[in-house]
Parts: sequence; C-alpha cells; structure tokens
Amino acid sequence: SGWGDYAITAVRYNNDDTRIKQVKRKEVEPDVLTNTKTVDRSAVVAGIESGDNYTTAIWNEDSENWSLGDEIHVLEVNGEKFIRTDQSNTEEDNLGGLPTF
Repeated sequence: SGWGDYAITAVRYNNDDTRIKQVKRKEVEPDVLTNTKTVDRSAVVAGIESGDNYTTAIWNEDSENWSLGDEIHVLEVNGEKFIRTDQSNTEEDNLGGLPTF
C-alpha cells in the first residue's frame, strides 16, 4: 500500500521480549524519512486508532536508503492491544524483526 504517515525503524522491548515499550519513529515526507523521535508504544496505538498509517522501514546498506517494510496494525487479543505487522492472534507485539535500541 506504500508509505504511510510514519515509519518505525527500531524497537525497544520489555524484559521478556513480548511487548514493545518504545519505538523509533520517523515522519514520512516525499522521498525522505525525517524527524526521528523515540515514542511510547501507547502513542503508536493511539495514532493508528485515530487514523494515522504506520509502516516499518528497513535500512538498506547497499543503496543507503530506507526500504518500505510492512503495514502495522493494532490487534486486540483477550482485551489487550498489540501492534503487529501480521494478523497472528498471539499475545505479543511483532514488528517483523526490526533492530532494537
């Protein structure tokens, strides 16, 4: 579906690696990702629920450019919300192997 409003480039997990605490988020501008911020997971959930489009972005060493990853969804499992790039029904966050920080 192409780039959204924001791209997530790295994640910070909690102690047991099931839930993301924070992400590195960039704003998507024409032909550039800019204005990197570290934001809490709750801000990502709230943004997606209010209509912002989020994707992952992968740094490509060869081209020295960001490559578009996958669209990020909020899924509710047993009353708890998770951010995922797949539609799996497990109780954990999954943004597809982004680097950690």
